[in-house]
Amino acid sequence: MPRQLAITKRISLEGLSEGWTSDCYALVTPASYAEYIDFADLTDAGKSNTDLLKFQLSFVKKHLVSGKVNILDDKGQLELDDLQPEDVDASKDLADKLFTEIVGVNLDPKASSTATETSPISAATK
Repeated sequence: MPRQLAITKRISLEGLSEGWTSDCYALVTPASYAEYIDFADLTDAGKSNTDLLKFQLSFVKKHLVSGKVNILDDKGQLELDDLQPEDVDASKDLADKLFTEIVGVNLDPKASSTATETSPISAATK
C-alpha cells in the first residue's frame, strides 16, 4: 500500500443549512493528482449523471476523516454530533460541498464575473 501524506483540510459547514454554525465542519483529505485524472477521465468518457453521482458519493466517503454536523434528536431539536459517512448520502448540499472542496474546484457563481468585456474601439483610420 502506498504511503499516504498526513494532509487534511477543515471545511466549514456553517450556513449549509438552517442553524448550522461554525461548530459544523468536516475534516477531509484532498484529492491526489491520480484521482483527479480518474475523475476527468470519467467526465471525458461521457459517463451518465448517475455514474458520476455514484463516483462522487464514494469519493467523498473515501476522503472523509471526521467532523461535526447538526442532527435532529428524538424531540426534533438540533444536536451537534459526529459526521458519519451515511450523512453524505442524506444531503446533496453536503455531498456537493465536500466534493468540490476535496478536488479543489470552486463552483461559487460569485467567484466569476458575468460581465462581458468588449473590444476597445479603434480610432478610424484616415
